[in-house]
Amino acid sequence: MAGWSTLARKTFQRDTNQGRDELNTSCDSLRAQFIDACCGSLDNPPCALDHGLETFADLTERRMLAYENATKELLNALWSGAYPGSQSGYLGRQMATSTQIVRLMREMTAQTTIDDIVDDAFQHFGVIPADMAQSLQYAMRHLVFAVVGWSTMLYTPIFTSADGDFGTLTNQSGTFHNPTAAKFLEESSNRPLGAVLRNYGLMPIACPPGAGMSSLGLPTLLTVTHLNFFSLSKLGDVTIPWVDDLSKHCEFDRYSKGKELKLFRLPSLCARICLNPDAEVLVGR
Repeated sequence: MAGWSTLARKTFQRDTNQGRDELNTSCDSLRAQFIDACCGSLDNPPCALDHGLETFADLTERRMLAYENATKELLNALWSGAYPGSQSGYLGRQMATSTQIVRLMREMTAQTTIDDIVDDAFQHFGVIPADMAQSLQYAMRHLVFAVVGWSTMLYTPIFTSADGDFGTLTNQSGTFHNPTAAKFLEESSNRPLGAVLRNYGLMPIACPPGAGMSSLGLPTLLTVTHLNFFSLSKLGDVTIPWVDDLSKHCEFDRYSKGKELKLFRLPSLCARICLNPDAEVLVGR
């Protein structure tokens, strides 16, 4: 990141008491804060759809634990620098850190880069990047990219190496394994986040607008009333695999052998968010 080598050495102001309070909260409270940051403030009474929120949090926790080897040292540096004496375990620190990154992401613009979010996160935790090992600076970039995927469920991030470019299980073509990988990491981190996601093929597939009638005078799109699993399965020989990533929702290859129509696994999460149209949803940005 260009600003790391020239960053002025100054003492960032921080509220250490607030940090200790966050670490003393229960795991359920940390989960609730993360859900609220990602999905918006849901003030409606509890309902059956809330199970989707819990499933979302469970899936996110599993993904966070998969990143423990990649980010444990980084989290230790962040929390010991900003909040001395922290006794929180890895998952608690990861959940609280990810929640703060999500809050920073909610303030981003169309031109915000991963490095911009990294700088804001370092400042929040009172860490001077120039004082950190380069591997930890790289790890912070990977953590921000991972949090984007965890919080929006657009993709499943994977960690390959500290100086390797960002990678996902959703689209393996985004990973690089060569001596110049660090160059790609620099480029990806300094481009607007939206451009990076589009380059990786991770933006949600937009439904095409209606195109009127075909040359035979028939509708070019099926109406909702005519589209159901029976018609897809019996007439079209289509199977429905459920996927964890929103970027794969409604993906269909008509020429594939299996004729699979992929659907997002947590429709109840989307439905619960839609119950409060005034809530600002992170994925909507």
